[in-house]
Amino acid sequence: MSSLGELFTSCGSDKEWRHHYGAIYEWLLADIRDKSGLRFLEVGVRRGASLRAWEQYLPTAEIVGVDIDPSCASLELERARVVIGNAAQRTTLAGLGEFDVIVDDGSHRPGEQLATFAIMWPRTRHLYVIEDISWRRAKPRFRLVDAVFARLRGESQLWGPRTRASCWTIFAKELVAFKRLPK
Repeated sequence: MSSLGELFTSCGSDKEWRHHYGAIYEWLLADIRDKSGLRFLEVGVRRGASLRAWEQYLPTAEIVGVDIDPSCASLELERARVVIGNAAQRTTLAGLGEFDVIVDDGSHRPGEQLATFAIMWPRTRHLYVIEDISWRRAKPRFRLVDAVFARLRGESQLWGPRTRASCWTIFAKELVAFKRLPK
């Protein structure tokens, strides 16, 4: 079996050659990769390269991609469908249900990333990742992370007895991941 980084590269995704996310995702997904009924959502389909890699790497997953570009509808695969619309708008995501994993690789605009997080975090069962948090434009990115943390603190269902958080926050090369703790 190829590594996820090799799959990203062979499928034409920049997730490995540019960002080196392969090993990070292998670690983040190790405990659920083979889970039966895994539901995976990726915001930002572009040319479909990462959809192809995810479909190969996650052998049983139902994969949903969301993109604003209508031409992305033609990128559907055997286990990957594409929804056309803006993920930062509730109407686009209405009716999609819950997901085990959500990856936001969409607009890379902090306001839209936060809006998508606000809509989808309550529907995330395991892992939520925001990619391409570039520190070149640090102030908007720090505001995004601060706003996400404020949202996490403000949602009572995220905190257990004695204010124990119910998720880990993981910072890695240009991404931040929120991984729910086992109950």
